[in-house]
Amino acid sequence: MRPEIDLIPMDDIDEKIVEELKRRLKEKGCIVRMYTRAHSPKTAVNLYRKQNNVEVITDALSDLSGKVMAVTDKDIYASRLNFAFHSTVGGGPAIISTHRLRPEFYQEKPSMELTIDRLVKEAVFCIGKMNGLRECKSPRCIMYKVSSARDIDCKSHDFCAECKINNIVDNLRL
Repeated sequence: MRPEIDLIPMDDIDEKIVEELKRRLKEKGCIVRMYTRAHSPKTAVNLYRKQNNVEVITDALSDLSGKVMAVTDKDIYASRLNFAFHSTVGGGPAIISTHRLRPEFYQEKPSMELTIDRLVKEAVFCIGKMNGLRECKSPRCIMYKVSSARDIDCKSHDFCAECKINNIVDNLRL
């Protein structure tokens, strides 16, 4: 079964980043359809925090059918978290932010390649979650839930042996 993803560029996300994500997900065997650009709901903006609330965004996206994955450049957070790299709700939708995936956020040299690499890893994690895969305790596995950009960098681009067995990953072809 090839995962099908409906990719939505949001807000001011660079079109090149979304196109590269689409290309890399297709290389992994996904069927990727591109939506037109959308904008986060105005009610998602928390002016005090200068961040967007993922629950408001995913609620707005939940009316769409299919495995929806939005990609934004806005800084996002969830209720009990200071920030989030992504948010995935059951079978979808998912939202990923590049805001904290960019090296320059950490006062490092800008790198489009590193940003995209981190984005792809987070996207595959979200696709796994949308398809019912569980989080993994192995820091090298793509299904490991991260808490920092460094954690993302340490993850491989693949599933660990245990996840391949327990989650029947071969059926996903990621």
